[in-house]
Amino acid sequence: MTDKQAIYIKTFLEGAFPMLKESKESDLTYVVMLKEYDFETMFQATKNYIKKSVYVPTIAGLVKEYENVIEQNKRLAQQELLNIADRMEETGFFKTNEDFRKL
Repeated sequence: MTDKQAIYIKTFLEGAFPMLKESKESDLTYVVMLKEYDFETMFQATKNYIKKSVYVPTIAGLVKEYENVIEQNKRLAQQELLNIADRMEETGFFKTNEDFRKL
């Protein structure tokens, strides 16, 4: 994530949690600590955190929610693959064992 994106997330949090301090030091902390994360995923995690908690988040709290978003996305992708495989099976894409024995 870029510095600008990290500041965007912090500014978004300041809108939701007015008691969050606006300072150059805290801006620097957000930039340094969030730089290694994907912006879109972290922004989703930030929105999830705001919906779930009445407390100002820590960086650790945001990272935990980030990891939750990643796990949720993995589960959704796996489920979608299973759904695709089910539809393929229903349409007869997969051969039965008998068909393979004939080969």
